[in-house]
Amino acid sequence: MSGLYRIIQARKLHSLVDNKLFLSDSKKESLEQVYSVGKNSYIYPLKFGDGLYFISYGYNVDSSHIGAVGVCLFKYMESTKKVSKLAFVKTEIDAQSLKESIDELAYMGDNAMLYLKLMDKVVGLDVLSGNYVTVAENLENGKYSISQDKSLLSWNIGDGLNIYNFATGENKQLDNANEIMLPIGYIGSDLVVAIESQKHFKYNQRQIYRKYFFEKGEYI
Repeated sequence: MSGLYRIIQARKLHSLVDNKLFLSDSKKESLEQVYSVGKNSYIYPLKFGDGLYFISYGYNVDSSHIGAVGVCLFKYMESTKKVSKLAFVKTEIDAQSLKESIDELAYMGDNAMLYLKLMDKVVGLDVLSGNYVTVAENLENGKYSISQDKSLLSWNIGDGLNIYNFATGENKQLDNANEIMLPIGYIGSDLVVAIESQKHFKYNQRQIYRKYFFEKGEYI
């Protein structure tokens, strides 16, 4: 990832410049380099919590996986100025394909789950136990959608939809007999869905409309 990438939370700011991850504190007026990677490797900051969580992905992501393509989850502790490796996900795809997938979806919430898109599937890694789950597979272009903040995924399953909330781990299924439902995109947390009649409406994930599936859904 080139250029500058920033996320501001409270007085903390982390940024990416030329594949180097920095952490700054506006209160202390400090700037420190957290991590750096070489060619064909990339960095993606995930979240602030009890430390700064981020992933390094691509080719040769760390010294213990030379020659491998994968995703490595790290945690930086500001108090100790140390980076610790939490998990490694090895993949069987090339670095560029992995980059394109991760650019679409990489998310870590407060439930210690790391979610990654790997080609046509989405997997979840429980950081505490090391166990994997497959959230979605066989995703096809035009038949799935990811919200801008990466916390929601919707995808077509036959005549209905699956909607997965990465922040809560909740999965919902919406079915509509004899009509195909396709996710068009998100407006905030509202999902725009197309049905066979070619009409579009927004889905408010908190409420369900008995006739059209979505309470307070509005046609646009």
